[in-house]
Amino acid sequence: MIVRSITNRWRSEQISWDELWLTQAYLMSMRSRCSRDRVGAVIVNAQNELVGAGYNGAAPTDQHDTGGWCRDWCERAKTYPRGQSAPANGYVDCPSSHAEINALLRRHGDLSGAAIYITALPCYNCAKFIAACHSTDGLSRVVVPHDGLPAYREPDTVLGYLGDCGLQVDRIVVP
Repeated sequence: MIVRSITNRWRSEQISWDELWLTQAYLMSMRSRCSRDRVGAVIVNAQNELVGAGYNGAAPTDQHDTGGWCRDWCERAKTYPRGQSAPANGYVDCPSSHAEINALLRRHGDLSGAAIYITALPCYNCAKFIAACHSTDGLSRVVVPHDGLPAYREPDTVLGYLGDCGLQVDRIVVP
C-alpha cells in the first residue's frame, strides 16, 4: 500500500510534493464504497495548497444507495464484479460520479496553474471535463500513477487527448 511505503521512509528522507498529493488521493479513494474500483482525486493550486478532493460514489440523494457497498444495490456491480471487464458502452450505466468530477465540482479557489492528482487514469468523459477546466479555469497538470493503465480506460486515447488539449500529464512512480 502506498501509505505504508511512504510512512516507512518518513524518517530517512522527505517525500516529494507529487508523492504527498498522490498519497492524499489514495486516502480519498478509501472513502468510496464502489466494489469495482475505488478512485480518489485531489486538486492542488499553484501554491501547493489543497483546493479540492473527491472520490467515486453515488450521489448522496440516490434513492437506491442504502449506505452499503454498491454491489448490494447496483446492477452494474452485481453483473460485473471487480476484475471483470464491464460492457463496451463504458460507464453509461454506472450510477456513480467519478472522483475527478466530484473533486472539480467541490473545489474552491483559483485553478490557474493547478494540478489534479488521480489514483487511476481518468476515463474519456472525465478527461473531457478536466480539459474543459483547463480551458476555462487554468487547470494545467494531471498526475496519475505510472502503473495501472488498464486497457478499458483507453490510455493512448485519454493521454493523447489531454496532451492535445494542452495539459501536462505526468505519470509518477510512488514507492
